[in-house]
Amino acid sequence: MYGTVVWGGIPLGSLLGGVQANAVGVRWVFAVAGAALLVLSGVLGRLLHRRRDQLGIALTGSAPAPTPP
Repeated sequence: MYGTVVWGGIPLGSLLGGVQANAVGVRWVFAVAGAALLVLSGVLGRLLHRRRDQLGIALTGSAPAPTPP
């Protein structure tokens, strides 16, 4: 299911990238894409950091040991 969505979005991204490159130039397309990836990686990093306990349970199958106060 997810693969279908991803592969279906590739032509749309190509079309939007081509329109943007035609409007402002290829260098700006790469600059905007790079900036967007930096922002998204920061957002994803924060989300993963907030959910690290849940990720530990999902990956190991058991809850982490409680830390003493």
